[in-house]
Amino acid sequence: MISPDPRPSPGLARWAESYEAKCERRQETRESRRCRPNVTTCRQVGKALRIQQREQLQRARQQEFFKRRNLEVEEKRKIQSPRAKERGPSRRPGQPTDLKEPLSWAHRISSTRQQVSGTSSEVFPTQSHPPSGTWRDLADLPSQAGDLSPKDSPTKKPPRHHRGTQTKAEAAQPTIKNDASQQTNCGVAVLDKEIIQLSEYLKEALQRELVLKQKMVVLQDLLSTLIRASDSSWKGQLNEDILKGKLRSLENQLHTCTQKYSPGGMKKVLLEMEDQKNSYEQKAKESLQKVLEEKMSAEQQLQSTQRSLALAEQKCEEWRSQYEALKEAWRNLGTQHRELESQLHVLQSKLQGADSRDLQMNQALRLLENEHQELQAKIEHLQGDRDLHSSDTQHLQDQLKKSEEEKLALVAKVQQLQSLLQNQSLQLQEQEKLLTKKDQALPMWSPKPSHNEVEPEGTGKEKEWDFRDQLQKKTLQLQAKEKECRELHLELDNLSDEYLSCLRKLQHCREELNQSHEPPPRRQRGRWLSMLMVMIAIALAVFLANKDSLMI
Repeated sequence: MISPDPRPSPGLARWAESYEAKCERRQETRESRRCRPNVTTCRQVGKALRIQQREQLQRARQQEFFKRRNLEVEEKRKIQSPRAKERGPSRRPGQPTDLKEPLSWAHRISSTRQQVSGTSSEVFPTQSHPPSGTWRDLADLPSQAGDLSPKDSPTKKPPRHHRGTQTKAEAAQPTIKNDASQQTNCGVAVLDKEIIQLSEYLKEALQRELVLKQKMVVLQDLLSTLIRASDSSWKGQLNEDILKGKLRSLENQLHTCTQKYSPGGMKKVLLEMEDQKNSYEQKAKESLQKVLEEKMSAEQQLQSTQRSLALAEQKCEEWRSQYEALKEAWRNLGTQHRELESQLHVLQSKLQGADSRDLQMNQALRLLENEHQELQAKIEHLQGDRDLHSSDTQHLQDQLKKSEEEKLALVAKVQQLQSLLQNQSLQLQEQEKLLTKKDQALPMWSPKPSHNEVEPEGTGKEKEWDFRDQLQKKTLQLQAKEKECRELHLELDNLSDEYLSCLRKLQHCREELNQSHEPPPRRQRGRWLSMLMVMIAIALAVFLANKDSLMI
């Protein structure tokens, strides 16, 4: 008997190894090929860092965008593990997991689509940027399936307009507006600022809906291409494994035929081959069952995504109808706003006219108040002048009485002096008669008269001259007193005229005050009337006193 070669050939060693070992070996070769340095224009050293920095900046901009709009941001993006951890331990069981990941991602997108349609204020960043590991696994699928064209490759990134819109910080600042308000049909006052903010929110919601629709279309295309790629890939892998198994079995049969084995060794080899065949069949059945289960789950997920898509479209229609209703309401509010603005302009013009009239009335009122104050000051001044004039008139009346008394005394003295002069003149005439008689009796005797005889004649003349001087003085004093009385009468007449003019001015001022102001209360009117009556009585009393003094 020829014993088998103790050194196993490479083909026999590969044929004898298990399926798990083959998968591990293939995974190691794939990882070694992946880790090779491949520096080209599209695979530069700092490209991954730049992409990571760009993603971080975009994530920060999105967070700032959501913070400015008071939206709730749910961070669902997680940092995935390296590529060695993403893939499974074997090729065939790992392929369905790669298919599960985009399907679960599509299911997550559909759930977020439902959340967005339910609450139009929440937008998640995972909708615009799928996980990087998913795109990497989707990029590996065309390399495994050779019958797919590069046009159907799902590694194509979504266009720029499908990503989340970013607004500048200047555009996010609120515009300064007046706090005007509009009134709805229910009587609720809504600020124009809130209406403008609501319109901006509606515009943003419509823009997000359009972006989400485009993303859903892209995701549907990606899902269909992914399903086709997965079907073709696992069918191709199954065919490849079947052909490789047939080829290996034929090689092993050829190898066994070329070698000379003993009957016991042949039986042992055949038993081992049957055992391996049974184990291979069992593993193939298990893998097929797993693939079928994964296919069923993928179909279920596809149905769920279709249902969520239908719900999202229904919600979109509802939102569109609500948007149309809100647009119509906004038009009505705009017309009402324009009408209210026109009414507001009319009211503002009326208010400006009323303000101008109010200013004119205030100015007129200030002028009247100033005139009233001036008139009050004039009244007080006139009252002071009247008091002074009354005191002056009283003083003049006293002086007039004194002057009249002095006049009477002077008249009495003048009469006395005149009587004395008459008496003296009579005495002188008698003395002259006596002297003439004496001269006639003693014509020849002319001695000088004695001092005693001449003295009476001289004393009589001196007395006469003294009386005449006194009479002239008294007459001059009497004329001065009469002149003073005439001046006092003139001053009294002037004062009475001034007093009457002051009374007329006072009455005119009171009439102007009564015309300028509203009628005062009855108490105030009675007080003014009583004061007026008192002043008229005083004026009449002063006038009568002056008249009596003038008559005297």
